[in-house]
Amino acid sequence: MKDINEGMQRYAETSRQLVNQAGAIALDADHRIKEGSYGSAQWAQSARRLVNLMATAGYELSGALMSQCYAQCVDDVELSEFLEAPAGTGCERMLSVVAPLVAEGSSYAIPPQALVLVPGVLRPFATRFRVGVRGPDYVSGTYRGRIRLTGLPAGAGQVDEMDVIVGL
Repeated sequence: MKDINEGMQRYAETSRQLVNQAGAIALDADHRIKEGSYGSAQWAQSARRLVNLMATAGYELSGALMSQCYAQCVDDVELSEFLEAPAGTGCERMLSVVAPLVAEGSSYAIPPQALVLVPGVLRPFATRFRVGVRGPDYVSGTYRGRIRLTGLPAGAGQVDEMDVIVGL
């Protein structure tokens, strides 16, 4: 997960720049008023500069805020309910995704690299695990897929596959 302070520092720096630039516009207007050279054209110019500054700063600030929100969400994992694997033969079994999870009724799929299996290794005689999806960019729904359970040590020869239906 990204450091929250990095995003907050970027937001604070952008805010400081906004205040400094708005202050410079106000000081310029004050200087011109004292000189007696501040008429309606200069007033309109100051107003235009402030509006442009606010629009630009708003865009920059929203980017800083959104990047911070994204940093918070990127590593979040949404987990399914517990699933039951077939009973093992007393050895640990490593879980892996055989193919992408595909949404029911469509061709939309979550790629294997976005999926997490918890735990990654089932202890001897354990049968419960969960499937999770990492990141905020996936559509919620019911997915069908296939999970492989490989007995450990890897050469033990026990390899099972099971179909799963997962709500994410």
